[in-house]
Amino acid sequence: MKILKPSAEYTKNNKTTVCFACLTPFHLFLSYLLAKTVYRDDYRILLLSDSHPKLREAFDRLEALDIWHEVMLINDYNQSYPSMRQQLSQIDFKSIDIVHYFSFGAASYNYLLLDYISGNTKIILTHEGIMTYFIQEMCEHCKRKYNLNPIDLDKIGEIWLLDKTLYTGKLNRPLFNIEIKKYLEDPLKYELCNELNFIFNYKYEKNNYRYDLLLFDQCLALAHILTPLQEKQLLASLIKEASKYDLMIKKHPSDSNNKYDDLDITLLEPNDIPWELIYLNQLINDESQANKVYLSYHSGAIINTNILCTNTNNQFILLNKILDAYKGYIEDPQYHNVVTNFLNHFTTLYHHNTLQLDSLSDLKDFLHTSP
Repeated sequence: MKILKPSAEYTKNNKTTVCFACLTPFHLFLSYLLAKTVYRDDYRILLLSDSHPKLREAFDRLEALDIWHEVMLINDYNQSYPSMRQQLSQIDFKSIDIVHYFSFGAASYNYLLLDYISGNTKIILTHEGIMTYFIQEMCEHCKRKYNLNPIDLDKIGEIWLLDKTLYTGKLNRPLFNIEIKKYLEDPLKYELCNELNFIFNYKYEKNNYRYDLLLFDQCLALAHILTPLQEKQLLASLIKEASKYDLMIKKHPSDSNNKYDDLDITLLEPNDIPWELIYLNQLINDESQANKVYLSYHSGAIINTNILCTNTNNQFILLNKILDAYKGYIEDPQYHNVVTNFLNHFTTLYHHNTLQLDSLSDLKDFLHTSP
């Protein structure tokens, strides 16, 4: 475990101590926003997993910024649970008042983290993706499918989301909004954007994002939802229907670029930073964000983009019903109903710019009648 120590001049005094437990670049993105806003006057600790190259790089760059008072890079890449436990035992969790916990990650330190948290510490389940909106149902699905109990939900004190009105879960906990959209209306947005760009070593280039349609792709074959051939054929059909538009595809970070061999598409780059950071740069630097169409089966990225969207001329298309036609897709009918209920709720609340389409034929009709 590597540690960036606090400055010698700084002491905790009576400040609230807040810890952010991150596994992915998106977790770091949200943790930064919370550290700079909600917790700007508190003592801030950041835990990073070294399993993601971008987090290892960010750890080295964070020393140049005065954001967290302590930063710890936990070595959990290809490590055993005893090795992770040995590292976690070195951290004084008893002195921490609040932990922002995003997701469990079965091969990560976060899978063990809650074992070390004091009963006096408030644990806040923090927006990870759509599963956070129905976390108890997701855990029940994991028990049925993997015989795995990923999170001790009794320890969760609060749930923080990008839009709490979308919550459809059974778990009864106080819900709070992470007010990203509010920060976009404040002059602070320029500082937030610049520092996030530095942390992720990212330079926004407007000309790299010339698209009319953006597809947030998902790893359907890798997740055994479709066969590789089915997924390739579905992608080819989507690309064909969008042929008169400038289409870009945001690849899922878990997928390989080889998946797109022989397909005439442009991949959005870079792929190792949060899409939400790219979108933040677009909202701040590019005024021509009107008349965009965003597509996905049920990716959390399309939900987040719509929540952050400031242009009412953009449209968001969910293609989840297209997957229902594939034999074997509905592996767990109970969980499928949970996800469908959430997507229906999302479509209802964001009805002014969101549609669910039943088929590729419907997508063809929609695109051919769009301006």
